[in-house]
Amino acid sequence: KVMKPGLYYHFGLVNGIKRYSSTCVLDKHIKIAVGIDGLPISKSSTAAFWPILAYIMPHKQYVFPIGLYYGSDKPEDSNEFLSDFITEVLGLSDEIVINNELKKITIEVFSCDVPAKSFILRIKG
Repeated sequence: KVMKPGLYYHFGLVNGIKRYSSTCVLDKHIKIAVGIDGLPISKSSTAAFWPILAYIMPHKQYVFPIGLYYGSDKPEDSNEFLSDFITEVLGLSDEIVINNELKKITIEVFSCDVPAKSFILRIKG
């Protein structure tokens, strides 16, 4: 979708978990670590990726995208940037069905560097 000054695609938290579940057995309680960071494309350009990434704890080796923004600068509005992710997380009931089993999903860790934290919280860094 268009997100000034660029584009955003939402892959989905549950979709990432389901992709991972095809390769291993998941616990009944799935604990998620989420990270956000801006990644410049090059030193000579302001273009950047802003991914929302996650992994199922403690399996750090399998990182999956929740959402990805690309634009000539960071997204103008952090609320808009996070809206699909937040809507999805709030829409999760206490338990969801994955591979015909009920699973509880919680966000245990939310990690950002200082510039990303300043952007997300709308404060000057």
